[in-house]
Amino acid sequence: KLDEGLLSRYTDIREGFIITEIDNQPVTSAKELQKYLESRKGKSVLIGGTYEGRGGVYYYGFKL
Repeated sequence: KLDEGLLSRYTDIREGFIITEIDNQPVTSAKELQKYLESRKGKSVLIGGTYEGRGGVYYYGFKL
C-alpha cells in the first residue's frame, strides 16, 4: 500500500509497485527494506522494481 509520503509526493510511483532492489542491491523483505532506508536518512536512494502484469524494471530515485 502506498501511503502519502516521500514516494507519492516526489515520484510518479503507483500503488502495486513491487520493490525488488534498492541502490542496486536485492531486497527480499519489507523489514530489510525498512532497515536499509532508516540507515540512509538524509541521503538519496534508488529503488527498482516492477508492476505485476507489466514487463520491465522501473526505477525511482528520491532523497530521504
